Amino acid sequence: MDSSSDNALRPSQGLVDVLPHPKFYFPSGDIIISCLSSVQTVQFKVDKVILSRHSPIFRDMFAIPLPPSPDMIDGVHVLHLSDSAEDVAGLLDALYNPLALAFPRRHPDTPVKASGILRMAKKYEIEPVQKVIINHIENDWPRSLSDWDILQAEITNTRICDERRDLNDSLPEPGAALRFAIDFNCHSIVSAAACTLSQISFSSDWRTRDGAVAGFVDYGDADYPHTLRSARWNLFSAEEILRFGRGRERFLRCSQRAIHEDLHDVVTHQVVPVTCARRNELPHRVCFIELQRMIVNGFANRMQADFPDPLRVLKDLEELCEAHSCLGCSTVITGFLTDTRHGLWDALPEFYGFRVCPNFKVKQWNHFL
Repeated sequence: MDSSSDNALRPSQGLVDVLPHPKFYFPSGDIIISCLSSVQTVQFKVDKVILSRHSPIFRDMFAIPLPPSPDMIDGVHVLHLSDSAEDVAGLLDALYNPLALAFPRRHPDTPVKASGILRMAKKYEIEPVQKVIINHIENDWPRSLSDWDILQAEITNTRICDERRDLNDSLPEPGAALRFAIDFNCHSIVSAAACTLSQISFSSDWRTRDGAVAGFVDYGDADYPHTLRSARWNLFSAEEILRFGRGRERFLRCSQRAIHEDLHDVVTHQVVPVTCARRNELPHRVCFIELQRMIVNGFANRMQADFPDPLRVLKDLEELCEAHSCLGCSTVITGFLTDTRHGLWDALPEFYGFRVCPNFKVKQWNHFL
């Protein structure tokens, strides 16, 4: 009952603007819930049995019969809640109509609409509603690097087919998603939401996104479709915005270090595969050296955008490497690039200051964290 200590069956405060809710004011209801909206008091006349069936908090609250009270309306007790009328209406909609939680797939507004309902479900310990909402948010976002690659390929194909399509309307919005992840400890979507935010300017605000048109950014030897995505930066404090900026810098620095330093170590110390037809040529490791030069130059060309995506760049370099004539040597370098991508993906929450894995260790990047 602790979470309901700020709720009470108490006399009304004499507020004049009292409005019965247009949807949840049933003649057969046996409890009236009264709470404030942004402009007035709203009352819901609903069924104790529905609330008690789903919530142990309400079940305990209604377990003790209440004596008659002057606050009663037509013989029905009034329960005053400190929650907003909008959040109460959302929760009641979920309890009376489970299909209300069937949010459209990947809709950018889902985290905003679902947050109030989830906050109520947590407060009143309604676990099924919590699970449905969390699962829906998680399913809207890639939770693995392979799923991330699939989504990026889908975005690229969409942009190629329709250069002027505004993907803000058909993709989950990263600002609201990350706000949701922070508020409700939904760690599984942090990597995808943070990576998406890393490609969006702080000036690209969701509230002023109308009219934004996508274009193409020249990355040297490849044109990548670049969507002018926007984010709800207004959902974050100045301190959080600063943290995200630092996280973006860590993300880029670690990818640069992997290519300019860690790749050199691989080329220098890795045993040349016996399948390499040029293993005895001079200079030694000639295939590795050629591949390293190709990767370093390709990385530099592709990272020239204002907001580059290191994961996308490294994946394209994998494909470039796989086309090299020496299969044995290219396999070694491709394996390094693949491991680097997975390491960056796993480290994204840490880059952005989310300590979701207390024992997380990435040896070569620890000094960035």
